[in-house]
Amino acid sequence: MEKLKFLSLSMITKFGVFITNLLVKFKEKKISNVQPRKNFFVFSRNDRIGDAIVSLPLFISMKRLGINFIVFASKENHWVIKPFVKVKIIDSFFPSMLEKLLIFFRNLLTIFRKQDKKNFKIFFDLKGDLKLSQHFCKKGYFCIHCKNLLLNLCCSDYVINDFYSTFGKKQLLEKYLEFFRNAGIQLQIEEFPKEVEEYIKKVHSPKADKILESLEKFSIVFVGNKPFRNFRTDEWKVLIEKGLKYEGTILIVDDPSFKVLPYLKENLTRENVKFLEEKLDLWSLMYVAKFADWVLGIDGGGFNFLQMPTNAYQINFYTDVETWKPFSLNPYRVEDSFKNVILISSITSQNKRKKVLFVNDSKKVFCEKLEKECDYVKRNLLEYILEKKIKLE
Repeated sequence: MEKLKFLSLSMITKFGVFITNLLVKFKEKKISNVQPRKNFFVFSRNDRIGDAIVSLPLFISMKRLGINFIVFASKENHWVIKPFVKVKIIDSFFPSMLEKLLIFFRNLLTIFRKQDKKNFKIFFDLKGDLKLSQHFCKKGYFCIHCKNLLLNLCCSDYVINDFYSTFGKKQLLEKYLEFFRNAGIQLQIEEFPKEVEEYIKKVHSPKADKILESLEKFSIVFVGNKPFRNFRTDEWKVLIEKGLKYEGTILIVDDPSFKVLPYLKENLTRENVKFLEEKLDLWSLMYVAKFADWVLGIDGGGFNFLQMPTNAYQINFYTDVETWKPFSLNPYRVEDSFKNVILISSITSQNKRKKVLFVNDSKKVFCEKLEKECDYVKRNLLEYILEKKIKLE
């Protein structure tokens, strides 16, 4: 039964990719009349915390250039963006399969329609909120999406030649930057913007200063994440005790649920381990991470906060590596491989090292779609870590 589910999802996905690639050929348009100080941009980021913090360097670079724009954010992530740019809180819309089919057939004959939009108002929604996109399309906005069969069919005026996440080939910010480069707009983007650095220095909790006073040389291991996208507590124990090479203090940090940390505190025997039992907000954790040698963790919202200001080692389970690897203006290269596990690395323009460890197997994406653990992914990653060791030096 499980194999049948995977096979069905795989076949449907491959067919959708094939049709979408054909559709994109009819949606490729030259970008003209885009002037940073005259156009008005609307960005949809009404999703999760991680997506918002990853997008933040783009929004800050646009603000520096004087571009007129607003970000539509969700109730969950608006606080990430609000300190830096204009934000409006909205809800997300997730249509049922029947609604998607109705929209698909209703718009089937519009593939070849001609557009007379002047590009003065531009709506950017790479992830794809159908209801929101239809709203702005009807209002005459020039709508920009990644490859997405339904959206490209009914709403898109310009399609970025990449999928948003699954099967994507470019890091998230590179997808945005593709449009701006094609439009002749040069954004001065930074991996860790100085505005964010100044903000965390200003707003971090006094508890963060006390934590830093108690530490000298240290690295952070962030153990928080969604259960199906995380190591089990016993697996974290093995990784920390046998898979890490580091002589300084290893600071164990959990998410607010504290599902992993209590077990590790009771069972870890490694001497150079310390546990962060204070509940700090993510800005304060980012401030602490700024002074760490390394941050190690699994791709997710909390880890994306902590990795931004320092050297980072990201373990990737199911999320698409190319889209969600830490942003670097310099290319990644393959640093090591072991069986089907690959380690890639980059040095950012700010001289920070970013590494990503992942299993090179396309089947793993369907684990995330089904929100199901793929044990072989964890086994292969742990086998690599125990064999090669993670060196936080």
